[in-house]
Amino acid sequence: MGGMSAWLTLMHYGSQYYAAIEEAKTPDSEGAETITDSEKEYANSLNKVAAGLPVGNIRLSSEKVFSQIHANMGIIYGQYDEGNYDLSQGNGDLSNNADEALVAVNSIFSKAEQHSGFNVGKYYGDAENQTLRVVYNPKQTHEWAHFSKNTVAYTVDFFSHAFEISPQIKNTNQIWIWKELVSFIGLLGIFLLIFPASYYLLEIPFFKHLKLAKEQSSSIANALQTEKKHKEN
Repeated sequence: MGGMSAWLTLMHYGSQYYAAIEEAKTPDSEGAETITDSEKEYANSLNKVAAGLPVGNIRLSSEKVFSQIHANMGIIYGQYDEGNYDLSQGNGDLSNNADEALVAVNSIFSKAEQHSGFNVGKYYGDAENQTLRVVYNPKQTHEWAHFSKNTVAYTVDFFSHAFEISPQIKNTNQIWIWKELVSFIGLLGIFLLIFPASYYLLEIPFFKHLKLAKEQSSSIANALQTEKKHKEN
């Protein structure tokens, strides 16, 4: 999932899940203050996203935001992402226990169990319970994330863990680069096609009058020019 939309989507569905759980705890609910299996099943049915991997926007990471997220979640944040000077440490390097990344990791732990530090790229929590957390911090800009082997490898690894895929997909087995190359060649082809396509379109009766009109205009201009020269002589 991409940047801001990924965060908002996770928060939207997570909020519905937690609202249903709180409703299930009320005395007049199906199981009174005990959450029944059917109430859990209903709450889970409202949470349409099982895992999300936002790229960027880590400044949204806070206790309030994570209190609305119920999903396995990873974050990819480039060290040279624009606006990184706004982060708690004044730069995009999260390896020195940056608050934004630490909040993400600690969101799955109780107050008594929270960590004072974390490791970039390390998995925390349990995918089965939708408490998986990981923060990636590659040395790249936000824009380059869309063309980065590292980002693709992190994406493959994360969703392999989040969905407990076995055997795991190799993160080096990437063929998207060839797709980008062929797409670039196709783009060049489109530009090269403009001139021959225009030529042949002007041979179609519907457009041919444009060509004739131009030729007539040129003939009239040449005739006027010739007449002017004769008068001058």
